Amino acid sequence: MAFDSKSSLELLTDDSIMSQPMFLSRRLAKERVDCPSCGLNLTVATLSWSHKCKKVSSEATFQTKLVDMKERAVRNFQLRSVAERPEESNGNP
Repeated sequence: MAFDSKSSLELLTDDSIMSQPMFLSRRLAKERVDCPSCGLNLTVATLSWSHKCKKVSSEATFQTKLVDMKERAVRNFQLRSVAERPEESNGNP
């Protein structure tokens, strides 16, 4: 029983063998599709099991978060500047 590489290669490329379920599932696993929401090109398995589209924030959400962040920054700066000079806040020169 000698190993013949040519006959093994012919077996792997034979269409009747490639149509068996094992090879079909491998081909399907490598098939690529576009995500219907974000348009990203993924494999079928990734799209069906683990893909999560990135959230896109609206301009209104961005503006409200920006205003809140600025208010917190000003408030924290004022608290920090008062904490660094406690003798002035107690009325002591």
